[in-house]
Amino acid sequence: MLNLPFLKTSSKGNIVEGENIIALDIGTEQLKSLLFTTENLGVVVKKVSRIEQQQHAMKSGIIKNLDTVLENCRLAVSELNDKVAIDEQPKKVIMGIAGEYIQGVSIVVNYQREENYDKEVTEKEERKILNQIQNKIEDSGKEDLSQRIGLTNEDIEILHITKTGLEIGGMPVDSLIGYKGRDVKLHFYASFAPKTYTEALKKVAGELKLETLGIVSQPFTVARAYSGSTNRDFSAIFLDIGGGTTDMAIVEKGNVVETKMFAFGGRTFTKELSRVLDIEYRFAEQRKIKYSKKELNKELARDVQRVV
Repeated sequence: MLNLPFLKTSSKGNIVEGENIIALDIGTEQLKSLLFTTENLGVVVKKVSRIEQQQHAMKSGIIKNLDTVLENCRLAVSELNDKVAIDEQPKKVIMGIAGEYIQGVSIVVNYQREENYDKEVTEKEERKILNQIQNKIEDSGKEDLSQRIGLTNEDIEILHITKTGLEIGGMPVDSLIGYKGRDVKLHFYASFAPKTYTEALKKVAGELKLETLGIVSQPFTVARAYSGSTNRDFSAIFLDIGGGTTDMAIVEKGNVVETKMFAFGGRTFTKELSRVLDIEYRFAEQRKIKYSKKELNKELARDVQRVV
């Protein structure tokens, strides 16, 4: 069971407890998907599907051939829906996104309660504090990414802004409500992406006739899904080396303090093997995999080792 913090079940939300939902990771090498449902303790995974992507389908985590990716997605959804009653088949999807232009930042905000700091924080005041800070993060985050990659603010989309920790008077708390104090420290993680990336994913969801519940930064969600990763005594580095990208997340004392995505993955090694050894890409891929499993003879293994 996984506990995914960005999934909330409520009577006013988009997720109904017990409802089947698809999670979709359109990777460079593999298209991974799973069928899950939510309950009061978290997420129950029912089925998993993995589809090999063709070499021309993706590049560095970005869709290059939409028709090919769509066909692979349809195959994945078909596998997930196999033996699922028609009225129980999923109608919603959560999609992961990666790539070197996906901006993920950890933000620590120091906030002072100028008035009524000697009184307990109410639900209304907490909501006001969180809304003020989230609005500032939206504006500053878009501006930072636009300067870095040369896009206008209108061409950048906010993926999600997630509260990851709260402190009041130097004491970590799950909620500010009911506590007194002047100094408040808030930890957030915010993700931004170029709209061209997100629009491609939304088009995939639309073609699959699925409602998009959210598009989330993959390294952040991997770190938060790990059991115990939000505990205040937990620190770790999460590293995901995929076919087209390498994703990293650093967790310190239960807070995601940094994420980074590089346009560098397993295909980089395969292409270099293909070039240096002068063999076809598919043979280079096979040789790389056999090398990792120690299935090559000494001579071939030395050739691969010399390249990688």
